[in-house]
Amino acid sequence: MFVYYPLSFEKKSPSLMMLVGLTGAGKSVTTAKLAAEALLTGLDVELVTLDVYKAGAFEQLSSYASIMNIPLTAIHDPKELSPYLDKVEQGVQVFIDTPGVNPFCQNDMSFLSDCIFVTRQAPYWVMPAGGDAQETLEVTEAFKNIGVTGFFQTRSDSVRRHGALLAAMGGGNLHLTGISAGPTVGSRLIKGSGSALHTLLDGDKFKETMETQEKNQKPVEPEWLARLREARA
Repeated sequence: MFVYYPLSFEKKSPSLMMLVGLTGAGKSVTTAKLAAEALLTGLDVELVTLDVYKAGAFEQLSSYASIMNIPLTAIHDPKELSPYLDKVEQGVQVFIDTPGVNPFCQNDMSFLSDCIFVTRQAPYWVMPAGGDAQETLEVTEAFKNIGVTGFFQTRSDSVRRHGALLAAMGGGNLHLTGISAGPTVGSRLIKGSGSALHTLLDGDKFKETMETQEKNQKPVEPEWLARLREARA
């Protein structure tokens, strides 16, 4: 059986998590899914996006924030992160979405390095499933050089081969933090455990387990999550 809640969210001052990755990897949706998980644990949540130049990027995250009734702040420069974080209240969980980057472009990686310097937090890499294993190893090294130690795999339900995932974990020595399957926030994140990985690599079993758990799950949901599930249907 899968274990949901990929991270242990705690009330501390303040807690933040930043996601990085290539363009189109699923960072914004993963950010929204993490926000939903934190809300379900009873935390106050705020979203930040530095992805303010790509068409539709801010609007996408803004729509999620609106449904979940949580604030979203657009930041144009890493230097603006420091005054924002100084104002975050005790016990608030902050999730930071960053623009998609070219991991082999020095300017792109320098931008992320500036964000990391301000936040003093190791970022999490968001990696779409189905990539080339050798290419993934090279991208892994680029993100490890800026401090990444863990990653989320997205689109896990839409591929049958996970060589890239194994390359990131084995050759890249990164920790699988969470598995994302499904493009909607209602498709909850799965903790990157050994049992979840085993089921994922089994292919058809992964799909069957997802479908079974969705049918059997009867949580008490807040109104905003019920609305997301209705929109998904």
